[in-house]
Amino acid sequence: MHSRLVTALTGAALSVTMLAGCAGLTTPTTPGAVTADPATPLAELDFLADPHDYVGASTAILGDDAIQAPETAPEQSLPVTVVSRDLAGDVDVTIESTERILPMDLSGSIAATVFGLGFGDQVVGRDISTTFAGTEDLPVVTSGGHTVNSEAILALRPTLIITDGTIGPIDVVLQLRDAGIPVVFVDIEPGIDGPAALARDVAATLGAPTAGDELAQRLTDEIEAKVAEIAALLPDAEPLRMMFLYLR
Repeated sequence: MHSRLVTALTGAALSVTMLAGCAGLTTPTTPGAVTADPATPLAELDFLADPHDYVGASTAILGDDAIQAPETAPEQSLPVTVVSRDLAGDVDVTIESTERILPMDLSGSIAATVFGLGFGDQVVGRDISTTFAGTEDLPVVTSGGHTVNSEAILALRPTLIITDGTIGPIDVVLQLRDAGIPVVFVDIEPGIDGPAALARDVAATLGAPTAGDELAQRLTDEIEAKVAEIAALLPDAEPLRMMFLYLR
């Protein structure tokens, strides 16, 4: 759903892909290596009897990066006052309009959550990490990597900014609040429960808590189903050791 979810599932998928291969596709130049179409679903892969015998490169990809939004518009109640988890302490922020939303963070997770809640049509800009389908034409408001461009943001006339403090400088983000734009900081602990918690926090900020509960439940169900699918494929032998690097 969002990049923390993507990171968790990609890591799991990578570990399974390293166990997998099609016996008829052995690469002759690399003894013991097996290859398969990286788009092959997990359930259709053939597995080595002992994953420690695997030699060579392996690739795992996401089948689709599109965000699944609800078919009907979420119920919304505004104005709403929420707690912004500012670095210096909690601040009450009142949101009167979500007509022009700007979600921004280091990984694109917040934008994915806004789209997943059904508010994608109200997003007016994106950070450089928000690249999933449907965001291609949105103007980018970060420059030089993950540096906030305040002029670009002000030009979009956002009525709400949702961020988590991972891009900045923070002083510039707070200056946007001083300019009269409601800015809400969310603070979600990384981990398998993060996507559901983020869904609820963002939905509360948008005045749509019911939509947040529904998305959180869907994400939880999907994660649990994928974890169970992977667990069923793991061999009884000694587990493989893996180092996961998230490089952009």
